[in-house]
Amino acid sequence: MNELNICYTVDNNSDYIKMMGVSIFSLIKNKAPTTKLNIYILYKDVLIDFQNTISSMATTNATISFIEVKPEAEPQLGNTNNFIYLNNSVMYRLLIPKLFQHMNRMLYLDCDTLIREDLTELYNQNFEDNYICTLKTNLYLHSLSPEYINYQGNRYHKSDYYTKVLDLPLEYFEKNKKSYLNSGVILFNIAKISQDSLDKELLNNIIKYQDSLIMPDQDVLIKTFGLKMKDCTSLYNFCIMPNYNNKYNPKAYIYHYIYPKAINPKKWHKVHLLKEYLQYLQQSPFKLSNLTFKFYYYKAMLNKFRIYLYKDLLHKNKK
Repeated sequence: MNELNICYTVDNNSDYIKMMGVSIFSLIKNKAPTTKLNIYILYKDVLIDFQNTISSMATTNATISFIEVKPEAEPQLGNTNNFIYLNNSVMYRLLIPKLFQHMNRMLYLDCDTLIREDLTELYNQNFEDNYICTLKTNLYLHSLSPEYINYQGNRYHKSDYYTKVLDLPLEYFEKNKKSYLNSGVILFNIAKISQDSLDKELLNNIIKYQDSLIMPDQDVLIKTFGLKMKDCTSLYNFCIMPNYNNKYNPKAYIYHYIYPKAINPKKWHKVHLLKEYLQYLQQSPFKLSNLTFKFYYYKAMLNKFRIYLYKDLLHKNKK
């Protein structure tokens, strides 16, 4: 029996709770008979009714445990008030190495993922002496931005952001100047992180760099683990957003609905990727919920606004 430890994080946003429920449903539905899942949910302020609905999906070989993030843990997670599209729950994933230090590894999954195959191969891969395994992609501003970054009144060359703000070696920039990590699927090498005491450094870096970060959780991961991050194939984090990988990929193990193609809701029925998600939604305990087109449209608009903020951040005062 292959045993996999899986972690989700969520707060009191009911739509994300329901999306997490669909992800967990797909994870359990598509696991192999020889796979045992230990699913952990780090949460804050989730109504007991939602907890009961999600717990109802547990089986003999798929346990579900809720772990509350206590108020005293919040100061360790910094302040995300500078990011109007985020709240502190996005930082809960950074608690994983500390909370689960008795384990060898843990797979973190975003709520907006759809699991289409058994994940044993992803989970059991060789870390090759790296601390985490995650997707590096050209989706984000670090690869799409101009050569200079204007941030907090200072003008940085992209390399300077890494070397002077995050205090990383220039080698990191040279190896990653055309990519940036996506933190929606992270395999943590907890044994090595604990052995090298980086679970503490990870949390310390949240506070130390919280006023200097462009992307809060990603940049803390980059700062802490630097060149010791293994690149994960996009088959395990197939990111879905307009004009990027929106073609149907039957080989993908995980679909990650970062930005559903929802600008024109009338065309949703033509998008196979969203149709597949809705099929899982209708099979799940949330099939009668109001997680419908309205939320997808809202999420798309929120991400569109986020991209606008990034562009404004990068081009402000550019000369």
